[in-house]
Amino acid sequence: MTKIPVAQIAADSLKFPIMNVRALARRTGAALGILVIGVGAIIMTTFFSVGGESSESEIATAIFLSVPVIAVVFFVGQSMLANGALQVVLDHPLGKTWFSFGERELRFLLFVPFSFGLLSAAGLVFAIVAALLTMITGGSSALSGDDANPLWFVIAGVGCFLFFFYLIVRLLPLYGFIAIENRFAVVDAWNLSKGHFWRMLGTVLLVGLAASLISGVVNSAMPPTVFLSIMDVEGLPDVPGMPAEQPMAVQILQFLIFACVQTAVLVYSIFANFAAYGLIFKALREGTTPEVAAPANRLVD
Repeated sequence: MTKIPVAQIAADSLKFPIMNVRALARRTGAALGILVIGVGAIIMTTFFSVGGESSESEIATAIFLSVPVIAVVFFVGQSMLANGALQVVLDHPLGKTWFSFGERELRFLLFVPFSFGLLSAAGLVFAIVAALLTMITGGSSALSGDDANPLWFVIAGVGCFLFFFYLIVRLLPLYGFIAIENRFAVVDAWNLSKGHFWRMLGTVLLVGLAASLISGVVNSAMPPTVFLSIMDVEGLPDVPGMPAEQPMAVQILQFLIFACVQTAVLVYSIFANFAAYGLIFKALREGTTPEVAAPANRLVD
């Protein structure tokens, strides 16, 4: 059995968004533009609707209404970015196209309700087991009332989360099957990842932690006024040295800076994670050490 080179794949995944800027821009530029413009427009609308003397209820309502719309736009855009990024890292012919939204993207979207379905099914099974164990150890009165004992349900909740996490990691090769073969091959993904769970988990955790660290460093370099003054809401705590009231132009400029930085960090994290999924898939399928990209796709200094 070929072992997945955890450290190399993690390092290559973190370099992938930077070393393949041109290829990613060509393949996912249009999709990224739709995602940024769509989410940005919703956030800007929410920002201006809650400015000034908005009450807490008005702010809560605006956020409540905007979150589902942002989620839909985000998942659609992410499916397009995932497909494009995986096709670039796996050197698929479609990786050279500038835009696509078809069966592959819809299958990536299908992964979202599929994951929720797995979680719901696992939760139901664990809840039933917890209820049975509670009744066996404490009788029917232990399920409700003053004698209720939530111990088994707490253990079941933790067990359900760990089991669901295990399933998701085992099914990571599914991303590669969708991008390359246009198949929602759950069984093939499961069989392909057999015996590789811990190395796959280690790779994903390394990339995720490193991307989070990079995000934290970038955010820490931004002045606090950019975070706390992008919305002029009554009751917002003042920042030392910041004027009590700032011109609208200054607020808009700070908001744009904040949005651009956050978008760049988010896009980098997304591409780095999907690069890890693609390189893991390549290593499992070929049984060889994967390369991050062809030299032709890399930036030339």
